[in-house]
Amino acid sequence: MGDDEANDARQRQEDARLWELEIQERATLFHVGNLFLLAQSLLVVAFTAAVGTASGQDEPPETGLAVARVIASFGLIAALAWLYMGHKQLHFSRAIERRACQRFPDYAATLQAARARGPYSRPLVAHVLPTLTGAMWCLFLVII
Repeated sequence: MGDDEANDARQRQEDARLWELEIQERATLFHVGNLFLLAQSLLVVAFTAAVGTASGQDEPPETGLAVARVIASFGLIAALAWLYMGHKQLHFSRAIERRACQRFPDYAATLQAARARGPYSRPLVAHVLPTLTGAMWCLFLVII
């Protein structure tokens, strides 16, 4: 009986770790997305300020446009980093979700019952938002 109890205790610990990881990974993907979205918003504000300065008369317009190009370049690099990190995080999150669904059939049933029609939100946060943001920065780089 001692071995069975030790195995049961070990399995409960493994289940607890898996469940905690599933909860944490679901939240992390959205936290990372929120962080990058905030950073991108601040870069857009800085970009518009630089472009506005370029149209003012205080300094030569080339200076403001050069600053705007640098900001847009940083924004594009940040969007690519967001896309890469989001892709990796989504891949890891899906792997954890699959393991949790295998181990906890009631969790799998709940996910299935709660599934709404339309696209999943996690790929939108991990792939679509960074791609659209990167396209915006490319457009800004082309038009200035």
